[in-house]
Amino acid sequence: MSRYYVTGGSQRKDAQSHIEWFNYGEASIFMFDDQDGSVTKCVSYETPDDIRPDDKNANVVFKAGSLSGNRLQVCTQTEILEYSLPDFKQVGYATHPWLNDAHHVVTNKAGNFLVANTGLDMVLELTPSGDVVRDYSVLPGEDIWDRFDRSVDYRKVITTKPHHAHPNYVFEINGELWVSRFIQKDMLCLTDPGKRIDVGLEKVHDGNIHQGLIYSTTVNGHIIIADTTTCRVCATHDLNAMTDTNKALGWCRGIHVLDENRVIVGFSRIRPSKFRENVQWAKFKVGKRESAGRLATRVVLYDLAKGSIEWDINLEKHDLNAVFSILPAD
Repeated sequence: MSRYYVTGGSQRKDAQSHIEWFNYGEASIFMFDDQDGSVTKCVSYETPDDIRPDDKNANVVFKAGSLSGNRLQVCTQTEILEYSLPDFKQVGYATHPWLNDAHHVVTNKAGNFLVANTGLDMVLELTPSGDVVRDYSVLPGEDIWDRFDRSVDYRKVITTKPHHAHPNYVFEINGELWVSRFIQKDMLCLTDPGKRIDVGLEKVHDGNIHQGLIYSTTVNGHIIIADTTTCRVCATHDLNAMTDTNKALGWCRGIHVLDENRVIVGFSRIRPSKFRENVQWAKFKVGKRESAGRLATRVVLYDLAKGSIEWDINLEKHDLNAVFSILPAD
């Protein structure tokens, strides 16, 4: 028996009538048990009014988090929160005016936060108190501040879309800093921009390290395994082919690697989007599945070697409508 944390958010009841940045009204962390299928809420959180857009319907959701010892770090659109485990007492907090649509946070060896700051197409290194140590453009050769203004409080800005790169996930491997880029369908080394892994198949999320390899998801339901030494994709697994359904799998995002063959993957029910290019894969890549309906938000354990599902747990029954990361609780 094992338990896992999942970060995400709960949809507003009228979400279907809104565009994507007004969908979620509660940031939440749940724990699920892979033995009995039980799901328990651990945290419910709402961003303070003074560090989010003035529109009270602006999204409140936990994006992707990470573990550091007995602490869990997670980001909202505009904040970094740190919780002790397993009691989920808030023990750390940071924010900064440049945070806009933050997607992932991890702690580096210096004890600072590395944040995939999607809204400004950057990765930020912040101290635990929220001071900027360094900002990295995820577009080599482009000065971030040619497009953005250092003096603006971007926490109050609903959206900066369309993004030029849309960084989703930041990770370190062999002392190098990497980021996954949604628009470019790749993973880029920020400390050595000559290193790049071209996924190409579809827009990419995640960047989980297992035995020196990077495991990522693509939005249309593939697992990509890549090697940072060769900067090449080693293997691709199509979860659509492993799932016995004629419905669209959903927005594939969030992965936890158990071993070289077994992975737990998160799926979020496809949501409305003003920027239709972000969900075109649902109509044109998945084809007839989309017209047949959409599966619920859930977590699924796949055996990649067998091409089969071991279990799946429906999270919508517990009012979790978006999954961003899956982290081990045991």
